[in-house]
Amino acid sequence: MEPLFVPWNVDCEYDRAGMVKKYLQGIAQCDEQRETDDIVPDIIVHVRRGEGRDHNLLVVEMKKDDPEDACDRMKLELFTAPDGHYSHQFGLYINIDRGNFVCTWYRDGRRQLQCRA
Repeated sequence: MEPLFVPWNVDCEYDRAGMVKKYLQGIAQCDEQRETDDIVPDIIVHVRRGEGRDHNLLVVEMKKDDPEDACDRMKLELFTAPDGHYSHQFGLYINIDRGNFVCTWYRDGRRQLQCRA
């Protein structure tokens, strides 16, 4: 994917913000099995050494046969919140369901659009 996003970095399961583990305050409450607010996004498009909206383009969460995972929805809302710690410009939830893709876009901390492919 990286050639599609020059000059951005594309990382899978990237759990760091510099030397600190990535976290989203309050994410542990979305699921009783979560013990911490630590997070590991499936895919992020960003500048590794930058912070804020200018350096964080896209965060993607993916699932198979799960039209809407509550924790992933909360993550994408928090990741794209304009006043949040990471402030990604866009969030994308992709559900792969029997060969079909259902995508839900997030921006400014809210669900924006759903599409099917």
